[in-house]
Amino acid sequence: MFSFLPSILMPNANRKQPPPEQVMADYIMLRDKKAIIELYNLFADDMYHYLLTLSDPALAQDIVQKTWLKVIEKPQSYHTVGSVKAWLFTMARNALIDEFRKTNRLVELENQQNELDQDLDYEISSTINTRNVQALFDKALMTLSFEQREAFCLQQEGFSLSEIATMTHCKQETIKTRLRYAKTKLKELLEHAND
Repeated sequence: MFSFLPSILMPNANRKQPPPEQVMADYIMLRDKKAIIELYNLFADDMYHYLLTLSDPALAQDIVQKTWLKVIEKPQSYHTVGSVKAWLFTMARNALIDEFRKTNRLVELENQQNELDQDLDYEISSTINTRNVQALFDKALMTLSFEQREAFCLQQEGFSLSEIATMTHCKQETIKTRLRYAKTKLKELLEHAND
């Protein structure tokens, strides 16, 4: 929309968006399709990005769809405690873990991590330019263990330590440790790339 127009000419410019928790409550009570579309627009991209850091594009998209179907079919599973975003990400995370368990992919992820470590060492030793810095960071991120990468990505999504601990069924101290190791390893890898 054209932000340079006076607010009087902009539809809905003065309308304040309700918090996501209120939108969810409205959806639970009224099953208003506009409410679920609003929630989807608020969180679907972030959820996909989070899942993509832990899996592949096809699986991430599949889990996003499954999560939103569950929200549509069983919205009453949201218990007005905590943020809607944390609830959605928890459901998505649990669906992803269930999928990994079904296909024994957690073991496969560990093997891929070792291969990525070796590839990254080679890539760091080659010439680096500004265009591949993002690719280098993404590759460095993938070398983290699943648990470290998950904690790091959830923190980047804006979740607090206590929310991450609740979402991952871990103690806060465990999350702090995972974050510390993740940041230390990323820093080392990226500093090594700048040498």
